[in-house]
Amino acid sequence: MKNRLEVAKELLKENGIIFITISDDGAHYLKVLADDIFGRENFIADVIWQSRKSISSDGLLSVSSTHVLTYAKDKTAVNKADFKLARGGSGNLNNTYK
Repeated sequence: MKNRLEVAKELLKENGIIFITISDDGAHYLKVLADDIFGRENFIADVIWQSRKSISSDGLLSVSSTHVLTYAKDKTAVNKADFKLARGGSGNLNNTYK
C-alpha cells in the first residue's frame, strides 16, 4: 500500500486531491500511513460513508460504513472555491472535473 500511495502522490498535480476508501478495519492504519506520505498538514477530511443497508455480521456490531480519507498533494495550492456545491447541496462537479 505504501508504494501505491507514493506513486499516487507523484502522479497528482500540485493542486490535486486524492480520495482513498477503506473499511473501518483498516482506516486507522491507513490514516497513519497517508499522514506519513502526504503530510498531516495536507489532510483534508475523513468522510464516513454509511451504507443504507446493514451488512450482516456474526459479531456484536454490524459494520456498514466506509471511510474516505481525503488528502491534498499541497493543501495551500487547492482552490477551495472549486469544490463548493450549489445552494441546497446539489451541483454538477462533472462539468468541472472530467
